[in-house]
Amino acid sequence: MTKQSYFKPSQNLTFATVTAQRAQFAALLAKEQSLRIHCDLTDVQLCDSAGLAFLIDARRMCHSQNSNLVIEHASVDLLALAKLYGIEKILDNDEEQ
Repeated sequence: MTKQSYFKPSQNLTFATVTAQRAQFAALLAKEQSLRIHCDLTDVQLCDSAGLAFLIDARRMCHSQNSNLVIEHASVDLLALAKLYGIEKILDNDEEQ
């Protein structure tokens, strides 16, 4: 059975919040040493380019630890922002790539 952990930002992913969110995510990744991290974006109402950069960095951090990142419940606005930058595949889950 694959060890799984869950990360659920409770606020918006914006320039003002991503530093704290990144620190929390990095701490979870280091502590849990899971093979799969679920990032549940249900409560995220606003995500700007800094938030999108955080998700890219979270995927990179997971890959460096041989973990998979599963992004769940991305908003339509977040999907549109990723598409605008031409990086919509970053929101695809590792199992789908």
